[in-house]
Amino acid sequence: MHNTIRSLYKLFYEDKSFLHFQKKLAEKMYTALAEGYRHNDNEVALVTRLVNAINAINNESYNNSIKLFCNKIHGSRSSVTFNFRGKPTTTELADMVLISIVAKEGKRILQRVTFVQNKVFKNTSCSIDQEQLFLLKNFPILSGNIGLFSGMSDIVFRNTSGVLGSYGLFEEPGEMIFLSAPLLIELSKGKKSVSKNDLCATENMYKSMRTSSFLPFCGCLDPQECFYMFEKYIRRIGFPIHVNPNPLFENTQFARDLYDLAINWTRIGIGEFTFLFDRIVNEPLHTFINGLLKKFVPEIGKLIDIQPNDNMSDDYPESEVAIMVYVIDATEL
Repeated sequence: MHNTIRSLYKLFYEDKSFLHFQKKLAEKMYTALAEGYRHNDNEVALVTRLVNAINAINNESYNNSIKLFCNKIHGSRSSVTFNFRGKPTTTELADMVLISIVAKEGKRILQRVTFVQNKVFKNTSCSIDQEQLFLLKNFPILSGNIGLFSGMSDIVFRNTSGVLGSYGLFEEPGEMIFLSAPLLIELSKGKKSVSKNDLCATENMYKSMRTSSFLPFCGCLDPQECFYMFEKYIRRIGFPIHVNPNPLFENTQFARDLYDLAINWTRIGIGEFTFLFDRIVNEPLHTFINGLLKKFVPEIGKLIDIQPNDNMSDDYPESEVAIMVYVIDATEL
């Protein structure tokens, strides 16, 4: 594992070709959204353009170690039912599922996921459904209504990072602002919309909410050294390791633009961990994501051995959602 972390550190912070790949990915995403705004596309069409753009760059990605898999599923929107402040409520879950994975020799080492709800700025504000925001922040006990969760009940997902649920706010002439659901709750303060002015203070708010490492002195050390101490002194005594295990892996709650989003996503810095340091840390969520990958991104099976279990569904209904998967094959590093 230490050798893998060392290789990732060099990839993220020293490799010029990888930096070029990150910038190229952001550039493709910008071009796609700009084209969508020129054609007055709606939210669904903008997401579809992003999927196509990411798939296009897969052929230009960083040697054999980086792979991108995107699939836009068409069907009814996925919705779930939960208790919202004392009353049963049904609402849509998300428009995109953003997944990042590090694997080696066909086995996962790290995996993160976030459910992203997209909203479009109309003039200077975008609407916010407070019930859906409550869902994406808290992930209460869920039951499936239609779409991906049909037939499921008593669904419980751990959200230790605070970024299992997030938002992607589309902005003219072709931009997407990413922020976690807890951060958006602080911005909206119960209102039915947020304005561009509300976002002005986001960066300072994000810094104050940012999850720090469990090792307070890590900021003074090289990330590799910090990881070594973490592994030796903390993980072995059973400390809860799945919030932010190392400065190498950020817990990104805010990305001001597509460049920030592309860089943080490709550094495995966004979302809730489901697999960490060779073990599952969020089993119900991990099982659900396994089922999604197995059915809707079957080509990923060439890189990762997805072992089914008794709780994994074999039949996810078609749903209006985009699944975007980024994989680093550490075998090739």
